[in-house]
Amino acid sequence: MFIQNLEVLSTEPLLTLAATLAEVTTASLVELQVKAWVQRTPIDWDRGRESVDSLLERRIARTREEFSRRQLPDDTLRWMIRQQLAARADKVRARNLAPDGRTLRALAQLGDAELARAVLCRIAPLYQIRVIPATSIDWLEQEIFRRFIRELGERVEKELRTAEKDPAQLEHIEEEINRRLQALSRGEREALQRDLGLTRLTGKELRAFAARGGLTTATLAGAASTGMGLYLATTTITHALATTLLGVTLPFAAYTTLTSALSLLVSPVGALVLVGAGGLIEWGKLRRAVDQRVLLHAFVTLIQGGFDSAKAAGSGT
Repeated sequence: MFIQNLEVLSTEPLLTLAATLAEVTTASLVELQVKAWVQRTPIDWDRGRESVDSLLERRIARTREEFSRRQLPDDTLRWMIRQQLAARADKVRARNLAPDGRTLRALAQLGDAELARAVLCRIAPLYQIRVIPATSIDWLEQEIFRRFIRELGERVEKELRTAEKDPAQLEHIEEEINRRLQALSRGEREALQRDLGLTRLTGKELRAFAARGGLTTATLAGAASTGMGLYLATTTITHALATTLLGVTLPFAAYTTLTSALSLLVSPVGALVLVGAGGLIEWGKLRRAVDQRVLLHAFVTLIQGGFDSAKAAGSGT
């Protein structure tokens, strides 16, 4: 169960996740989008999105540094994360860092299974997953992660097809993928090659595999849907694309589940989707949409933490 991975996260990822959950709110995103708009013309909204990425990254980094200076114990960080998850999944009301006694009691009574199910049920509509009382947590967790990887694979394919028009950029991407492949352990490279069925593991081979739809095909077929190989392939290419095409250095989970989707939600296009009958943006609807993406980010971060813990255990570190 993904929520249990909170216990295996070290201080560094706990700090980052706690800071992200504290900072990424509807109000803060609207504020950052306004700042991006005043710096761009209406025809440059894509560039404005990149500005939101950068502004959001700096804001999270500042809060993370503040938490670090306060030397908060890991258990305190875990409690803060659980509170934010519970609030965004509507299991408790208070979202601030100094909740009242009623909220504290509610959190103390909230078990892992109940919290995990509440979070997953809030994320499920993003992928048109229908949840009924008999739906198991394990199935729901695996299905959401499988669809997340498929969604990410489709975005990777689109970016790579665009990059193919520029040979120099394509070479740069392949070099970056190669660099990240070399940073993997031997066991990780073997898992990646085995799960994807590649005869050779190079930046060029992996880029070509993804560009022709290999990542999407693998997830649709259910092959290693939450396995290490497909996960590593997707994250390796996504890191390379983020660095070479967008110039951002956000952690994998933050880049893939937060910035692009949330920037869209508070953009002019997103606003059209969220208008109510009176022609005004419905704040409650916007908040729920933001909470969905933030919970997805936390979910992927915790899944990633589980993979990292298993990798460390396997290497004997």
